[in-house]
Amino acid sequence: FDSCSTAPDSSPLMSQYHTDMPVGWYYSWFPTTETFLENGALMTGEASPGYLPYPQVVREIAMTGIEPKLITLGRKPIDRIWSSYKYNYVTPALDILRNGHGAIPLNKSDDFYKRNFLFSLEELVRAELDQLNRCLYGFGIHKTRDLWYHRHWTQKEFDYRENNGLPPLIDLDEVCYGTKPINKTVTRYQWASLQMQNPQKFIIRKQAFLIQALIGRSLYVLPLEWWYILFRREDLLFVCTEELTNSTVLLDLARQLGLPDYDFEPVIAQGAYNVGGHRGYDTATSWNEVHNETDHQSSASSGEEGDEIPLSNELRKELDEFLKPFNERLFNLVGKRCDW
Repeated sequence: FDSCSTAPDSSPLMSQYHTDMPVGWYYSWFPTTETFLENGALMTGEASPGYLPYPQVVREIAMTGIEPKLITLGRKPIDRIWSSYKYNYVTPALDILRNGHGAIPLNKSDDFYKRNFLFSLEELVRAELDQLNRCLYGFGIHKTRDLWYHRHWTQKEFDYRENNGLPPLIDLDEVCYGTKPINKTVTRYQWASLQMQNPQKFIIRKQAFLIQALIGRSLYVLPLEWWYILFRREDLLFVCTEELTNSTVLLDLARQLGLPDYDFEPVIAQGAYNVGGHRGYDTATSWNEVHNETDHQSSASSGEEGDEIPLSNELRKELDEFLKPFNERLFNLVGKRCDW
């Protein structure tokens, strides 16, 4: 998004999603007509990962009549799982623990807090993988149908899939994970055993919707299939993150958006956004800094922060086998393959 928004005929926007606000409020976040004319802009847009997982948002956006172009960026699932574990679980949890949380001692090392008060990647992946197998190949099929079949915009799709032997639609967040704590100790059903056996270990409740879906938010095909019900195939664009350093791919993407040709090489040369400890999209991190930071992390004695993903061989193999059919289903849906 940041690379494309640097093109002279596009105008960037970041906005939040609020269901109780009118469309006029949403439009107010976009550049005015005067700004468009002054800058020669042809298109504006926004970037948010918060729309994709929720079927109800598909209809709500379709009902606005805006007819947007929708771009999904997909990262290699195993890398996204590891990154999300660090970014959405470990980093914010350590920030809280360092400043004192209940009876947890202050001024200890990060390794102390990780070892004693955080769940490992292995533990969370194992728990979620078990939950997804129960849901995707069991209760989730019927619960999703019960929840969504009688909506006028979904019924035809449910029937088509059933009549043609296609995989069923699944509402991952609502059906497989749930949205509310089970009790004061257990935040989600998938963590019941972990949290009851390790009550001292810490999960930030307001981050639970992200931590619960380390794997689920890497199964891009499941939420995308809902979007293909109401949006035209040519308006749904999928980009593999490894392609974002390829100026030819970005040029083709710009053309699909209806933008004139633009030289993306200088933009790519600036570096990467939102990487490592550098959050946000206002300033690029140079490629030298990105590589130096990665090298430093890889040489850390703990081995937990580098490129080596801390999963046992058995679980890694099971996870790879679990992901494979969903990746293939994605490639078939979007009409292209990623190097995964």
